[in-house]
Amino acid sequence: MISLLYKEIDDVKNITKEIFDKVIELFPKAGTIYEMLKEFKNIMFSKHVEKLDDWILRTQKLNIQEINSFINRN
Repeated sequence: MISLLYKEIDDVKNITKEIFDKVIELFPKAGTIYEMLKEFKNIMFSKHVEKLDDWILRTQKLNIQEINSFINRN
């Protein structure tokens, strides 16, 4: 899963779209985390920092301790 933050699914060894979909089906929170981190990466690389405040607000509502810690710099 971590590799998917850096590469597209077709470029990651030992994972297929079907496996990824099954993992997300079994662990929906993992899918949410993946989407939020991917969106964060896109905001940073696109230099659309104006979208960051909205991302932070939406992400904090998910109440995921590790991500909130990152957001709050703890």
